Amino acid sequence: MSELAILKKDFIPSFAAIALLGVLFGTVGLFLPLPHFMLTLMGALVAVMALARIEFALSLLVLAVPLVNFRFNLGSIPVDTVSMCVGLVIASYAINYFGKRVGIQPIPFTWTFLVFILFAAVSSIVAPSITEAVSAIVRYSGYFALAFIVGRTIDSREKLTKILYLMIASGVASAIYGVYEIYRFMNLPQAEKEFYFIATGDVIPRIASTFGNSNFYAEYLVILIPITFALAFSQRRFIQKLAMLAIAIFLLSILVQTYTRGSWLATGVGVVLMSALMQVRLLWLWVAVFVIALIIEPRVASRLISIIDITGGSAGFRMKLWNIAIGVICEHPWVGTGIGNFYAAFTAYVFTHPGASVGWVAYGAHNSFLTIWAETGVFGMLSFAAIILISVKYGLYMAREKAKDNLLSWVNSAILAAVAGFSINGLTSNSFQHPQAAVFFWVLLGLQITIDGLKSEQAHTRISATVNSSLAPAKLSAVHVYYKNAIPSLPGRRSIELLKSAWYNSKIITWIFKKPIQLPASEGSLTCMLAMTLLNKVRLYLKDSVFAAIFRDISAHKALSAFLFIALSLIVRSVTKIIVG
Repeated sequence: MSELAILKKDFIPSFAAIALLGVLFGTVGLFLPLPHFMLTLMGALVAVMALARIEFALSLLVLAVPLVNFRFNLGSIPVDTVSMCVGLVIASYAINYFGKRVGIQPIPFTWTFLVFILFAAVSSIVAPSITEAVSAIVRYSGYFALAFIVGRTIDSREKLTKILYLMIASGVASAIYGVYEIYRFMNLPQAEKEFYFIATGDVIPRIASTFGNSNFYAEYLVILIPITFALAFSQRRFIQKLAMLAIAIFLLSILVQTYTRGSWLATGVGVVLMSALMQVRLLWLWVAVFVIALIIEPRVASRLISIIDITGGSAGFRMKLWNIAIGVICEHPWVGTGIGNFYAAFTAYVFTHPGASVGWVAYGAHNSFLTIWAETGVFGMLSFAAIILISVKYGLYMAREKAKDNLLSWVNSAILAAVAGFSINGLTSNSFQHPQAAVFFWVLLGLQITIDGLKSEQAHTRISATVNSSLAPAKLSAVHVYYKNAIPSLPGRRSIELLKSAWYNSKIITWIFKKPIQLPASEGSLTCMLAMTLLNKVRLYLKDSVFAAIFRDISAHKALSAFLFIALSLIVRSVTKIIVG
């Protein structure tokens, strides 16, 4: 076949497709200012690259979501950076993987999630706004699909570390912007500074970074900080370890500057849990960090003390919000008021119970679990809580299973700490209803599946007493060892030995560190096999179609295709603008 024939066969159809898209975009661009038009063009090119490679789509998600707070309404449907990136990930997976049998571990919380979606769908029957209900169901389904895709496609240690480093890089960029926020605040006129305050009455900036809200940003840091510390502790080279520790301390200092007490406590619980699983002696590090924070920033102490003031301030305000949420739950305990419809339920409740009013017609519950309970009923809330509990149990199982692998054990402990911390944060905040932070909770659930599927590499790793034996604190174990060796003749020794052995071998400890139950009728069921066969046929059909061929040709000539697309779009926009006048 001649070169001209190859050109006609391969590139001319692709060039025609590029030309058509260029004309369409150029025509649409007539209604947009030039800067917005250029951003739209760049977005289209990035979307095509994401559709071509699932790894690029996932990288785009972890980089763009924390840094780009973009939102608009498509009719009555809200669209934001999270929904667009999750949509691209799902579409890319559908194009490249649907129907393929990938040898990855099954997902332990599949059926629990399906039960949650079932009760969410039932609650939508009584929802005041069916649009909000459908949007919420689609959003939660997208989250679970994201966890599934992450677990199926991040299938190597290299991909795992890459996605984690990208998360940290994006977090550092957002933290640097937070520092700029402080600089900008310091240069504001005194009159404008009065708009910045915390519950203690002090005028001070609360860092919100690219999230636009300090509480939302703090929830994101609750997830990111344990992972940063874990990567620091798992490094072998001193320089890399020092660099990652510096980043972790930097992010921790930014978290302090958000002045979000619930996120402080959630992060504290997370890192303590991580230390208990890996090295209990790290608890002294967290004590030192806490003391240093109190010395450097005295407002931390006053902010923490204000938690117990339930008569006023933000703590008292939250108590009133929780009372309203509980009132909604008492009126609709079984089915709820409709997934995604808490604000409408809040408004209806304060109008029928004026004494419960907090001065707002519509407001969130500041508690994710009360929100889900009010929206989906008691069974919806229990099934959602079960997802979290299964994830925690999954992490405890892998804490023992991957204990001798330095990287996997640290990353698993960090994920477990982040999942637990984010869930605790949900007790005082609507963290699971804030997409910009919540999406990373589901990414972590997917990474748990990844870690379970990776083969452990033996390393000289010190296994925590918590993982190796029981949940007994290491110091108590040390005391017991001293007692056992130094005073072997005491009469109580044999009794303590028997009790210790019984605890180590008890059903409680065995169950805690056992892998979560995989319910049947999933991977190997007839329904699943038929669905996979159908999806594979669809994928193969599309793979051999002319559209797929054009897409492959464009992907093979990325630079030239991008140049032609941009050039044609700009030319068509300019010519159309001249013709229109």
